[in-house]
Amino acid sequence: LAQTMLTRRAQFHQSRLVERLAPTHPTFVFGLHQLQRAFQAAGSSAELASKQAISAMLDMVQRQSQILSYLDTFRFLAWCALFALPLVFLFKKVQPGEAHGH
Repeated sequence: LAQTMLTRRAQFHQSRLVERLAPTHPTFVFGLHQLQRAFQAAGSSAELASKQAISAMLDMVQRQSQILSYLDTFRFLAWCALFALPLVFLFKKVQPGEAHGH
């Protein structure tokens, strides 16, 4: 259940984050130019720096979607544990030395 939830939530978050990777989105454009400048300062050509910047942006989206999916899954499992906690009071109390099973 947790693995399926992680996968589905990662896909959901990735699709939502990719919506913001439009060439018209100012934050995307600013971040892309910053990354391109950083790669060029490290010695890459302009064309290679552009490819590296796009790759780095996609890697960031992938990592962020994974983190968000883990947060969602953790939150879901925490709620399940919280709702299951009252069930503890329905268990039969067993005295020490009492026979088990019958």
